[in-house]
Amino acid sequence: MNATGPFLDRAMDHLPAPLPSLTVIRAGPLLATAILLYLTSLVVYRLWFSPLAKFPGPKLAAATAWYEAYFELVKNGGGQFTFEIKRMHDVYGPIVRISPTELHIHDVEYYEVLYTSSRGFDKSAHVQDRFGAPLAAFSTPEHEIHKRRRAAISPFFSKRRTYEQAPMIQKNVDLICNRLANEYAGAGKVVCLNELFASYVIDSIMTYAFNRSYGFLSAPDFATAFTRSIQNFKDFAHIAQQFPFLVRLFRMLPTSAIAVLRPGMESVVMFQEELHSHVRQVLSSHAKGSSEGQEGTIFYELLNGNLPPEDLTIPRLNDEALSIVGAGIETTKMSSVVTTFHVLHNPEILCRLQAELDEAIPDPSNLPPLSTLEQLPYLGACIQEGIRLAYGTTARSQRISRHEALQYEDWVIPPNVMVSMDNYHMNHDESVFPDSFTYKPERWLGNPRGPTGEKSLTRYLSSFGRGTRMCAGFNLAYAEMTLVLTGLFRKFDLELYETSRRDVDLYRDLIGMEVAPGSKGVRVTVRGVRP
Repeated sequence: MNATGPFLDRAMDHLPAPLPSLTVIRAGPLLATAILLYLTSLVVYRLWFSPLAKFPGPKLAAATAWYEAYFELVKNGGGQFTFEIKRMHDVYGPIVRISPTELHIHDVEYYEVLYTSSRGFDKSAHVQDRFGAPLAAFSTPEHEIHKRRRAAISPFFSKRRTYEQAPMIQKNVDLICNRLANEYAGAGKVVCLNELFASYVIDSIMTYAFNRSYGFLSAPDFATAFTRSIQNFKDFAHIAQQFPFLVRLFRMLPTSAIAVLRPGMESVVMFQEELHSHVRQVLSSHAKGSSEGQEGTIFYELLNGNLPPEDLTIPRLNDEALSIVGAGIETTKMSSVVTTFHVLHNPEILCRLQAELDEAIPDPSNLPPLSTLEQLPYLGACIQEGIRLAYGTTARSQRISRHEALQYEDWVIPPNVMVSMDNYHMNHDESVFPDSFTYKPERWLGNPRGPTGEKSLTRYLSSFGRGTRMCAGFNLAYAEMTLVLTGLFRKFDLELYETSRRDVDLYRDLIGMEVAPGSKGVRVTVRGVRP
């Protein structure tokens, strides 16, 4: 009697096909009674006989998945369940039943116990369609299949491969700096950093994935056509999770029909089709025995790897492309936006960061390599703190479903039920990160330790996850942020323009940071070029 989403709570889905009209009329009261009995028995089972009935939590959340759906889709525009889970923990303690089929744990010391590399868990199929890429390694529920697919893409995001991509990334940083110096410095012209960083990340990841840059960094105002599609993609994520059949429906419809049914999804479909065209081109070149300049790119090398044929089909590679490109855009963009805002918003932090960069880089036209920049302690601390604040919203993306019985304190968690923890609760635990909503780079300096003093503070930063499903692209994200923030803060005097904390503070969790409605993003002017 487990329900995997509110749509399945609807008893009508379990009823037989309609009978002839006269019979249906006569059977109406009987049908209504049957539905009522079914729903009543379902609620009774969930509240008193389910394996999860003994766990604390709101009775309404235990009775129906519509409780979660209300917070994810309705309240304050949706994306509020993360905050409701926080309230539940405040009331009921560190382990809470948050839905008919899911337990949530908030205990910073248990995170590495649950998400460990020493054993493989299945991820819940409940969230497989959430991002519209069910065949991507990230979305794959089964541990063994995920392990195979993850092993194929992980080498592309190793430290060594990231260093190999650093010159390409640096070229994009140089393009940004040249434009800011020539078009914006001293001109009073406003630049939206959300657009700038989005274009920067898209041009970089598309070059690495397909050797196909869109040249967004050369576009007027750094505006990218992908920005709207990514936003609409985020808006649809919770709907897709609650009603996964809609994802499959949209896949069967032409783009024109989707535009009528849900206008925002049209740009998402166009974004997917654009990536699909690149996949087909790589496959076509590979079939001809030609690389066409794609050597070293992620998808060309995947075709020359050890994946079985079933993992190299067009649908599978299409989903992998959407996962790699889509995931790499929004998270790195928002981490860069958040970091830049807080540095500019705090003059003491800005002064200290620029002093470190001036000492390490006497000549701004001759930047050190990435490996050297990564050793700058205050720059690294600023980035780490920005990531902590911006990445704190990938709520429950690693929902475990297949596992043996687990022990948490005095509780025995039954096997094969959904169990989750999330970044928001970890990154804002006051016992680990005091004054957690304040940007404090200093908390990362001097080899800081966790609350018990036994583990490094970095062990408590869950922004990229842990265990077998840890984000593969964290090295690339750090590299992109290190290079672009070095370029901006070493070379320019920037000033915030009509921007406040509401433009960077979390307002909704849309599988990524979503700020308050009406925000125009973090905007700056370039007062001048630094010597």
